[in-house]
Amino acid sequence: MPQGYGNIVVSDLYEGIQDNLAGKTFSNAKMAKAVKKTVLELSGSYPMQGLQVLGPFVRLQAANSQYLPSYFMQPGDSLSDLRMVNSFFMYYDQNISNPPPFIYGAANAGVQLTFQNMSSMENTLNTTSIPNFWSAHAGKIYIAPVPQYNYLVYMRYQKEHPFSSPVADNDPLLFDDDWQDVLEIATAYRLAITTRLLDYANQLRQILYGDPKAVDAGGERIDLGLIYSRTSQFRRYQNTALRSLRKRSY
Repeated sequence: MPQGYGNIVVSDLYEGIQDNLAGKTFSNAKMAKAVKKTVLELSGSYPMQGLQVLGPFVRLQAANSQYLPSYFMQPGDSLSDLRMVNSFFMYYDQNISNPPPFIYGAANAGVQLTFQNMSSMENTLNTTSIPNFWSAHAGKIYIAPVPQYNYLVYMRYQKEHPFSSPVADNDPLLFDDDWQDVLEIATAYRLAITTRLLDYANQLRQILYGDPKAVDAGGERIDLGLIYSRTSQFRRYQNTALRSLRKRSY
């Protein structure tokens, strides 16, 4: 497996899940189902190397603003697999080769298409020019302004985590390796709720997400939880910047 992710399997979490619930035992099948739900939930919110995909280089169609998500995704991936868009890049030069001779470099200038809500994008959807925005509605991706040329684009996205059916003990988890304790605690939290171990659930939730009431003298939160500590510094920077990365919204 690649270094840094994909080196744990579902059954590697079982001991930690039960330890976080003071040794309460669950069947492997019950824990495996809970692990799957936890992984699918977290992978829709946090970037994971093992789930990230570079889509194909494709061309926008002049005068067309609507596309199926699969148009920008690798063969076999579909709308149901799209969990997060990490970037969506368009080259300005409408005559650039496909694929371009160099992905990076000053000779290949372009624009990062920025996510907008459909309500904010309606006006630009009624103009034809150089695209700057994308949105999603009713299972389609919209590009605005409507492209005037067949611009070359590519999308980097995060896909849904694959599992066997039913979930198998040896299914690999494509999360970064340092998220194992997060997955154990988050799965234990889910099981604590379903088995009405509410005291444990409250404690585990605070470990994961922190205590919103714990603030310093300036009113800033000082207990942000385990998940926050596992997110990259880059993602923290995004909290104060205009982002093109958005959670799945359709």
